[in-house]
Amino acid sequence: MNWTDLIKSGSLRDIRKALRENTPDLGHDKYGYTLLHYAVMRDDSSFRIGQWLLDAGADPNATDRARFKQTPLHLAAEKAELELAELLLERGAEPDRPDNWGNGPAWKALHFGGLDINTAKRPRFERFVRLLVEAGADLDRKNEAGKTCRDHFAHGWWGGLADL
Repeated sequence: MNWTDLIKSGSLRDIRKALRENTPDLGHDKYGYTLLHYAVMRDDSSFRIGQWLLDAGADPNATDRARFKQTPLHLAAEKAELELAELLLERGAEPDRPDNWGNGPAWKALHFGGLDINTAKRPRFERFVRLLVEAGADLDRKNEAGKTCRDHFAHGWWGGLADL
């Protein structure tokens, strides 16, 4: 069975059935990602699949072995997947783990939320950042370029976070 393909594009029913019948390899594949990374990258059903994989023992803090060194929480931040982030945090995800460039998930949410031309989604990114701050993320930690999350606040579109 090819777990990677199943998690990336399989139906919920097929994934659930496979997880009931088999134990997946929760380690890194040849591209450096875990099944939990692939679940988060899906455009649909990532919460449910993530929940099942965490129940099976997936590590919420596993970093990809590709060039980014991101956790599933970093990937959830790119899309402001709030429910998935809550699940990952409940299961032990570190809210401020830096990637290869020293950026934590909050930085990713601010960066991707600022790039999103659909400004109607910005409040979701703001809620995502607030969730991470409540969980312990440090908005003042510098990345490798010497920038902090607060540097994003210089852009007028993050006024909803001015109280942080």
